[in-house]
Amino acid sequence: MADLLARRLWRSAAVAVALALAGGAAAAPKHARPDLCGLPTTAPVWIDYAEGSVAPDVRALFAQPGVVVTASGIAIPRSFRDRGAATTYFELHLPALVGQPSAPADPASIDGAAASLFQKAVASTACSTPVIALNELFGSSLPAPWAPPNATYRADVLALMKGLADRGARPVLLVHGDPNTAGAAADWWRQVAGVGSIVYELYFSGPRLFQLGPVLGARRVREGGRSFVAQFKSIGVAPSKLGIALGFHSALTPGSGGRQGLQPVQAWLRVVKWEGLATKQVAKETGIASIWSWGWALFGAVDPDKVATACTYLWARDPSLCDAPGRAGPGFNASRVEGQIVPPPA
Repeated sequence: MADLLARRLWRSAAVAVALALAGGAAAAPKHARPDLCGLPTTAPVWIDYAEGSVAPDVRALFAQPGVVVTASGIAIPRSFRDRGAATTYFELHLPALVGQPSAPADPASIDGAAASLFQKAVASTACSTPVIALNELFGSSLPAPWAPPNATYRADVLALMKGLADRGARPVLLVHGDPNTAGAAADWWRQVAGVGSIVYELYFSGPRLFQLGPVLGARRVREGGRSFVAQFKSIGVAPSKLGIALGFHSALTPGSGGRQGLQPVQAWLRVVKWEGLATKQVAKETGIASIWSWGWALFGAVDPDKVATACTYLWARDPSLCDAPGRAGPGFNASRVEGQIVPPPA
């Protein structure tokens, strides 16, 4: 009798574990109720840059239920919400509020700047607790102790985020380069995470990833995301306070990442697919809060494939959002497991 009971208990536990790992009946519902701003309450939240500088046909792809965009102003965000998308606020010109490491803003001006920015974000998002993206921190790689001007600049950034949070906003600081978290700098990062979130701009060169191929290319994306999360976890910042931004730029500016002239278009779309799927895997592993996308505006570049790029990125994270195989053409590799981690059943 004891042996029979033990076997039944073992089978019940095994089924529960398998269901949890597979996302079956024991797992949380896939679609949770949205928050007051219409944003998903389950991580990661995917957020796409959709300012007025983004072409109308690309914005039209993002204007649908299941998509969250980031923009400023009133009319464009309202048009997204009218079509079922959720909106966050994007502050493109952070230096106008806090200055730069060599020329910081007057600390006495920061509270007023926070109040003004908060009101703009509330009006833009039609929500009293808006997510506000701050683009972007300068001098992230500078080691501590900082020179007096940079110390003031960092204090200004932190004060702005705190002022926004005190008013009910959810500030998000975008960071690029090679963030220095050593020594005294770690305390500043922890304070930032205490009042908002940190999103790292993880931009890759399309030609380089394509040269690596599906296995190493996707692995390179995963390693980049894991490294960022591990760096900040090591100083006590939880993954729930972190996010990753991917870049799909069209310009040929060296070092900016993105397409960088990769041809044919099917090769580029394949890379876009790898980036979306691999970052989704990193989010699943680590529990980061958000995945952002940038680079949808052309800024003078010529790229007739921008709509196909955006469609492929949407499809990579959720096939119901766009028909990438149909839009990309017969040369598109539509495998959603190419180069990805695919555990066997159970």
